[in-house]
Amino acid sequence: KEHAGVELAKQRKLQRSNWAIRPLRAEALKYAADDVLHLLKVREALSARLAELSRLAWVKEECARLENVRYSPIDRESAFLSIKGSRDLDERGLAVLRSLCQFRESQATRFNRPLFKVIPDYALVKLSSHPEADLSTIKGLGRFGRPTASRGLKAAIEEGLRSQPVNRPSLPQSEDSRSPKETQKFRDHLRGLKKWRSQLGKTLRLDPSLLWPRVSLERLAQDPSNLHLEVASPAVRRWQAHEFGTALERVLATMS
Repeated sequence: KEHAGVELAKQRKLQRSNWAIRPLRAEALKYAADDVLHLLKVREALSARLAELSRLAWVKEECARLENVRYSPIDRESAFLSIKGSRDLDERGLAVLRSLCQFRESQATRFNRPLFKVIPDYALVKLSSHPEADLSTIKGLGRFGRPTASRGLKAAIEEGLRSQPVNRPSLPQSEDSRSPKETQKFRDHLRGLKKWRSQLGKTLRLDPSLLWPRVSLERLAQDPSNLHLEVASPAVRRWQAHEFGTALERVLATMS
C-alpha cells in the first residue's frame, strides 16, 4: 500500500486453509500470486529511497551475506535438547522427550507433514513432565490424544520410561581471569560503547543493533586498542566500518 499503491485484502480463511490440497481454487491462486505480483515495484521504490539516503550499498552487502548462508542440518540425535522447556525436565523426563521426538519424526515422515503440525513442542514437553497424564487432557495432541490413535504415542512414552535417563551435557564454564577492577572497567567501557550505538541509532532512526554487532563491542570493551582487528573481522560489515569506524575510533580513544 505504501510503496506500490496496492492494498491487499487479508483473508484469514485462505491463510489457515490446507495448501497441500490440489487442485488449488482460483481464489487461492490469486491470493498466492498477489503476494509476489507487486514486489518488483516495491523493490524499485525501496531502492530509490535507499539511494537517496546513500544506504543502497549497505543493503547490497547484507544481501550478499545472506546469499552465502548455507543450510546446516540439525543433529537429530540431540535436537530434542534444544526444544523450549526441555531445560525444566529431569533426566527421566528428557528420556521420555527423546522417545516422543522419535515418534513424532516417524509420523511426520509417514504423513509428509512438518513436525509442528504433527505434535507441537509444548505438548511433547508437557507429556514428558507428566508421562502418566490422561492424553485427552494434554492440549495440542490432536488425533493422537484420542483412544483410536494413541497407541503409538503411549508406546513411545513407555519406551522413554524404560530407557536410560538422559543427562544433559553441561555447558563449558567460561574462564574469566579479570580482576574485580578489570571487570568494572570492562562494564564501563561496554556501557559507553552501547550508549554511542544507541545515540547513533536515534540519529539515523535505525535499530542500534544494525549499526555495529554487540560481539564486536564486547571485544572492544575488553581492549579498546583493537579496532583495527575488529574492522577486519567477519562480524563487522564493510559498510559499518566505512560509515562509523572513524566515529567509533574517537569514542575508543577516550577509553585508552
